[in-house]
Amino acid sequence: MQRALVLVLTLLAAGCVSPGASDDGGTDAGALPFPDPMGQDHDHSDVRLHAAAYGFEQTFHHPLAGSPTHSAGAHVLDAKGGYLFAGIYGGEADAEGGFFIFDIADPLAPREVGRYRFPGPLAGDRSLEATVDAEWAVLGTEALDCAGHINPFAPGLYLIDVRDKARPVPAAFTPMTMVHSVTIHRIGGEDYVFALASVQENIFRIVKSPVPRFEPIGSVSIGHDSVVFDDPLLGKPLLFAANGGAGFVVSDVSDPANPKQLGEWNIPDRADDMYYIHTGVVDIIDGRRIAVVTSEDWEDYPSALWVIDATDLAYMETLAQWSAPGEHPAAGLRYSMHNPRLLGKDLYLSYYHGGAWRLDLGQPSAPRVTGLFMPGESTGYVPEKPKTSAYAERQCGEFAFADAPFTMDVEAVPGALYVADLHTGLYALKPLP
Repeated sequence: MQRALVLVLTLLAAGCVSPGASDDGGTDAGALPFPDPMGQDHDHSDVRLHAAAYGFEQTFHHPLAGSPTHSAGAHVLDAKGGYLFAGIYGGEADAEGGFFIFDIADPLAPREVGRYRFPGPLAGDRSLEATVDAEWAVLGTEALDCAGHINPFAPGLYLIDVRDKARPVPAAFTPMTMVHSVTIHRIGGEDYVFALASVQENIFRIVKSPVPRFEPIGSVSIGHDSVVFDDPLLGKPLLFAANGGAGFVVSDVSDPANPKQLGEWNIPDRADDMYYIHTGVVDIIDGRRIAVVTSEDWEDYPSALWVIDATDLAYMETLAQWSAPGEHPAAGLRYSMHNPRLLGKDLYLSYYHGGAWRLDLGQPSAPRVTGLFMPGESTGYVPEKPKTSAYAERQCGEFAFADAPFTMDVEAVPGALYVADLHTGLYALKPLP
């Protein structure tokens, strides 16, 4: 199904956006070139009220394992070697997790070529990645997800052989109670996994023959999500780890068994431990190493991101702090940022119930909004708030699982943006000028 650019009048008619209106007393959209998507009181669980786009054209939608009876939309995305891997959340006891594989030779029209079925929720955040050649995938799972759903299968780290895309097969397993995020990077011709895991050694080499296995080789500080970047300024692979309240830490992982910390950044003038450093991304913009760090927020203040000049790793300079116009509080993750992706000067950002955003970082000290997409394809499923549990209250607060859309991740390739929505599935978008 194709959906062209949605005009302002269409947005207003939908009843879920309004310039200057706010269900929490916030200000109007200000610098937004479209009505405020977080701005008017509406039924947050009715996905049909939310369909909206500015600066994007929708070219593809796939519900993944979602249906009128199951919430099993997209949870995490990874594009490698001409393929897109879309992890399924599987957040209900009878909903399957695992992942779908799409051929993205035509990036705006993904073609399903395979599926790996896993009998339980992936949980975690970036709990799925593939090797750069798209021949192996790694799943990380937890014993319990944030809402307290029990994983019926053994939690840990799974290596999946996806050389035959139509028939992915499990190849290795390392048990542990928690794997919240995984990053895979090829260093010196070998593939390594860097994980947020419940084990002391959280760096693994992927041994592929004669018997596939994970070989633990070392440890590095990862408090939440991480990314490894082949840095052209130093000529080395650098790991950037978002470590919650402990800061944003950069390590040289050219010798994966012996990481060396090179620098650390933290939120300037943080008040009363506001913000949780969730994810970071990095790229070279006009000769400078530019990093973006997002927060994940539960409280009654707006979620934020920071743009950092990380050219000098010993002195990383904060260039800008940005929150969506309207000053809407995160309010139990409803309007919290989640995962960012940086492609050249374009920053793409998943924003939970706020959809997916595009910011121009051509001037890194002045991020400029250039796009918004709100998923709006209903599978017929009506989300229900999970049953309360002590675990869910402790880990999730007021996690708004009933909100639809609920955008968990984005992935960008030249000419296309992919959007992962918890309830409604996978979207491909064409970025417009």
